[in-house]
Amino acid sequence: MIRFRHLALAVALLTGTCVCVASAPVVIGADRVTKALSEAGLKVDLSQVELPVSVPAADSNVLLRVQTWRKLDDKTIWVRLMCQRPKDCLPFFILLHSSDRQFFMHLPEASGSEPLGAPHRKLREPLLVRAGSRATLVLQRGMARITTPVTCLENGSLGRRIRVKNVTTKQVYSAEVVDRGILTAWLR
Repeated sequence: MIRFRHLALAVALLTGTCVCVASAPVVIGADRVTKALSEAGLKVDLSQVELPVSVPAADSNVLLRVQTWRKLDDKTIWVRLMCQRPKDCLPFFILLHSSDRQFFMHLPEASGSEPLGAPHRKLREPLLVRAGSRATLVLQRGMARITTPVTCLENGSLGRRIRVKNVTTKQVYSAEVVDRGILTAWLR
């Protein structure tokens, strides 16, 4: 009987990619996020934090830092976080909710972003990948992650889905830009 690890190793050997298989799923919880937010000057409790997706991590003791945040509406703030060591987890975002308008009025400004109280302007997101450039695609399925070199077929900024082509197999994927030169896609 072929085990999943054997199958993953075979795929890695055939495609020339790196396979990373976690032995036990470690997911970043709201308690870690709340701690990182308080270190950034945002005093929140667990009930205000919404994690839209489960975020896998290298271990349960990862340190997080807040990159930026923006006010979405009168009751919600979008916050982008990442691990102190980029190899511990991919960047991710959360939503902060509060029915108290005073909460949003006393927020410190995020470095490198527009003030939270400022009227919303269409900001041009910086390009993290350019068409024709090489990048790393992280293919995920369950607890397994496979990294493979790809060529970007389109320009992409944070959160944008673009088409990429595997350098070895020439297969085209639709992937989400998560950081400079890093994209992710989920296999079914």
